Amino acid sequence: MPTITPNEAAKRTGRSRRTVMRAIEGGELQAHRDNRNQWQIDEDGLAQWARNEHSAPLAHPAPTAHEAVLEERIRGLEALLAEMRQTNAELRTANDDLRADRDRWAAYASRPWWRRLAG
Repeated sequence: MPTITPNEAAKRTGRSRRTVMRAIEGGELQAHRDNRNQWQIDEDGLAQWARNEHSAPLAHPAPTAHEAVLEERIRGLEALLAEMRQTNAELRTANDDLRADRDRWAAYASRPWWRRLAG
């Protein structure tokens, strides 16, 4: 029987080499190592695996309870981040106002005392 490498199997099936290797490691796809310690896949076994693999749904599995908790925490942190950004913008505006007021008082204080009395 003719055999092919995982790279060639990936090209023929339209899957990544890593997917082919996971199938070999998981026992879904029969393969053996040759005398150079390289994986060799039987073409008939590859065709059967490809039919089964392509008929399997590619959708992501439903999220677990842990993933749902993490998603909820992420949403909470994103809301907190938006609130902190708003607070930061308000504080920057207040800081700019305080600096302007400080500069006005510094200019007033640097004038001679008789001009301060006269207005």
